[in-house]
Amino acid sequence: MILAIIQARMGSTRLPAKALKEIAGIPSLEHVIRRVKQAKMLDRVILATTMKAEDGELTKLADANDISWYRGEEDDVLARFFGSAMRVPVDYIIRITGDCIFLDPFWIDLTCEYLIQYDPKELVYIHNIEPRRLPDGLDVEGFTFGALLAAHRNCDNAYDREHVCHWMMDNCKTVSLSEDLMDMSHHRWVLDTEADYEFFTAVAERLNCTPPNPSVPDLQNFLIEHPEIMEINQ
Repeated sequence: MILAIIQARMGSTRLPAKALKEIAGIPSLEHVIRRVKQAKMLDRVILATTMKAEDGELTKLADANDISWYRGEEDDVLARFFGSAMRVPVDYIIRITGDCIFLDPFWIDLTCEYLIQYDPKELVYIHNIEPRRLPDGLDVEGFTFGALLAAHRNCDNAYDREHVCHWMMDNCKTVSLSEDLMDMSHHRWVLDTEADYEFFTAVAERLNCTPPNPSVPDLQNFLIEHPEIMEINQ
């Protein structure tokens, strides 16, 4: 069983309520959910959000998109992941952040293909984020249930519990999928600031941004033709 967990909340300090900001008439979090659901190797998708009242709006969005949800402490994201994983018998987990609007399902499936080569009880962490080759916003991390369990049991500081995979990087077998990629790290496709929102809005005004569009090649070609848009959030 492979479970994708999407972490999201309304309480972003840099861009409040960004999960519901609309891009091409669709809430940004719904863009992420739709793209995650296009991955072929996932068995289930769940939203991990907080107990704060405002995040009830995100559980409604999850219901409308036919995915499950779990609510936990705002600052203990690791506990939210563990609680989400305990809802179903799970072997492998894919971590997705709710601000990766143009997430590519290809990277989810590739991460899954590598993960299933390992026993779920092993401590294994697989990612495409270091070395940074892909645009910020195509991040996918995957790990065995054994790695999640070990992290949950052993992490005793606030930083590690907020940053789910930090402990795994140093304590698990780690596999990077980005070692030999062409460098596209100068692109920024993540929704974290007002400038990022302006970028996505500008793209949506010119490209079809109804999931699964745009594809990564379409977006690359578009930004080559319109460098002024890429510069909006640099």
